[in-house]
Amino acid sequence: MKKELCKFVVMTFVIGIFAITGCGKSESNTGDGKSESNTDEFWLKMGDNSIVSTSDIDFYDVSLHTIYLKKKVSYLKNVHGTVSVYVGDEKIYELSIHSAICSHIPMGQPYIWDITSNEEKVCILFNPSNEQQVDPRSDKRIIEALKKNHLYRE
Repeated sequence: MKKELCKFVVMTFVIGIFAITGCGKSESNTGDGKSESNTDEFWLKMGDNSIVSTSDIDFYDVSLHTIYLKKKVSYLKNVHGTVSVYVGDEKIYELSIHSAICSHIPMGQPYIWDITSNEEKVCILFNPSNEQQVDPRSDKRIIEALKKNHLYRE
């Protein structure tokens, strides 16, 4: 009887651990306390390798192409270079970060303008280089991931 009770307790514990950790989600730590998601969710890999994951995002306004974060993310102040936009393990596009004091407006690629001014939102801008150029911010994989995770706002 005690042996059966012990097996039951162990099995309940193991099932509880899987339920708490979410056995369908795989994450790896980036070494700075932020996790890198390897699921089919929408996420950003910043230039310093920090991650803005689905769990950090309150919603994405697709009309303004602005990501509203649940809380201030102080490490956004120190990001330079490029940001990669992912759905799951697939990179959808890459964008650059430009300072507000820079007079050059990038053409033909998405960009973030002065990320240091706000730690609660990330506005992704895009100026097509010609009329036929497709806006990568509206990629159907991004829209589907946002809707699936209840982050889509219009």
